[in-house]
Amino acid sequence: MLIGDARVRNGKAENRETSGVDMADRTNRCWSQVSLSAIGKNIRAIRRVAAGASVWAVVKADAYGHGVLETAGLLANSGVDAFCVATLPEAVQLREAGFTRQSVLLLGSFYADEISDLIQYSITPTIPDMHHLGLLSRHCRRKNQTIDAELKVDSGMNRYGIRFDELTERAQEIFRTPGVNITALYSHLAASGVPDDPGTHEQIALFRRAVDYLEISNLWFGRKHICNSGGVLYYRDALMDAVRPGLILYGYYPGAIDRETLPLTPALSLHARVTAVKKVFAGGLIGYDRTYSAKREMTIALVSIGYADGYPVRFSNRGTVLLGRERCPVVGKVCMDTTMIHVPSGRVKPGDEVVLWGGRDLPLETVAADAGTIPYELVCQISRRVPRFHVD
Repeated sequence: MLIGDARVRNGKAENRETSGVDMADRTNRCWSQVSLSAIGKNIRAIRRVAAGASVWAVVKADAYGHGVLETAGLLANSGVDAFCVATLPEAVQLREAGFTRQSVLLLGSFYADEISDLIQYSITPTIPDMHHLGLLSRHCRRKNQTIDAELKVDSGMNRYGIRFDELTERAQEIFRTPGVNITALYSHLAASGVPDDPGTHEQIALFRRAVDYLEISNLWFGRKHICNSGGVLYYRDALMDAVRPGLILYGYYPGAIDRETLPLTPALSLHARVTAVKKVFAGGLIGYDRTYSAKREMTIALVSIGYADGYPVRFSNRGTVLLGRERCPVVGKVCMDTTMIHVPSGRVKPGDEVVLWGGRDLPLETVAADAGTIPYELVCQISRRVPRFHVD
């Protein structure tokens, strides 16, 4: 199976190393570059601080835009214990690509007509409430089957999960439900990217109360996990049996950049080409809705990337890109296929490469903060029409 620049055989990605020059030669518009070696460094750094906890790699949303099959191949070879996804098709994609040795945890919800596939592909669903527990049980009783599932506790995020009071009131019913074998208990932290956050401490404490209650009641002594990326960074007293790193796997921080706490290597950079160069005189209005007025004569470069590629409109008149070593501001509205930038030095020609974000010179976290968004959104919304090149 050929996916991007990697062949996937039996759950292992065989990557073709590609130089930056080759990448630019292979597209005349825009592309993203993903360093698999960077992801490898990050998984090793996470393991060092995980204190023996199992690593469950979050690879939903096409591995946060980094390419799920190539990334999963690397992670499988690195010995991760499980993959976490958000949808059934994401889980099936991994199984059909040959990733059969790792558990696959479906973090999101599911529907009744998906349960047969969950069982067929050995995918572990999350039980987010009593309704979904009933769906699993009814299906398994009809088919005379049993399914392994993980129970999610709402420790304070008020999204998916059974509340603590409902858990204690209905614990006997939950853990003795026919056809459903609960293999783990977990929860999700809402603000773990903030060090020493009182609400996060409260969530961890409530989750521990849930675990203690079930153990004292002799109902459950299985696996437990609560730490996402921020938890691994700042709440290592709560590492428990497993950790679920997502953003930090790919080299980005969920809060402020904090290389002292955990050194990470960014894996993805986004690139485009200059397609045309023009002069705009003082008072000239640039782009849709004429949102930018030139203060003086300016050199404007048209860059072949736009919101249809995943470079969002929010960068209009506020983004910054790199042209060589020169920082150039985005001027005017980002278009569907084109973005205009001001080149202060005037040194630019068609075909020149522009970096939209990536590496230490233009960190994704800084780019996201400047645009009033988060790193997760930027990497996840890179369009399918943007070629992705994986390098070792």
